[in-house]
Amino acid sequence: MPSSYATPRTLVDALREIPKRDGRGFRFLGQGGAEHFFLYADLEREAHRRAAHLRAHGLAKGDRLAMVIPEGHEFVLTFLGACVAGVVPVPIHPRATFKGAEGYQDVVAHISEAAGAKVLITMESTRPFVEPVLGRGVGLEKMLLAETAFSGDTPAFTAPEIAPSDLCFLQFTSGSTSKPKGVQVTHANLVANASAFLGPHGLDRRDADVAYAGADGRHHHGGRQRHALRLCR
Repeated sequence: MPSSYATPRTLVDALREIPKRDGRGFRFLGQGGAEHFFLYADLEREAHRRAAHLRAHGLAKGDRLAMVIPEGHEFVLTFLGACVAGVVPVPIHPRATFKGAEGYQDVVAHISEAAGAKVLITMESTRPFVEPVLGRGVGLEKMLLAETAFSGDTPAFTAPEIAPSDLCFLQFTSGSTSKPKGVQVTHANLVANASAFLGPHGLDRRDADVAYAGADGRHHHGGRQRHALRLCR
């Protein structure tokens, strides 16, 4: 175990500084059973590529991006891309069933308006359930589809400086007992939370170690914490 552990200052720093050892990365199991594997180096490149496209779609540092993305790899890569661009992700849990779609649209509309989201990104499978929110006058300017938003040549892009005090993401409650309420999570908050789990020497992972985060973990803070733990070592 190393005698000291260098804590990254931000999630973007963690993505850049994680050791790019052979064979290490994230493996995502899709809803249909398909696997998607990204080496850490590929994860960083894809995050920067998506950041460039988000900037080309009109999102600037500090803008809010509402996210209703059911597929794990699309969610995590878009989340990281937003962070690299300085855009603030606003994750919204995609329901397992869309019975009572109008009630779900109320939730998406409320969170989007409360967060000041400029753009909503979703997938073709969830598009019919969230697209009507654009007509509710909650401040959303447009909707993107994850399947097409990042296609084509990578636009020119210079990543902004990300400070520990910058917002990393906005976390909203589920809304099971009242309207969802939001909390601002800075990069410093996330790093401090991860560091409390990691301890002074990091995870001290071994080559054979495997970490697992369930699908629901993408949309609540504990789950995003598990992804951050892997990046922060």
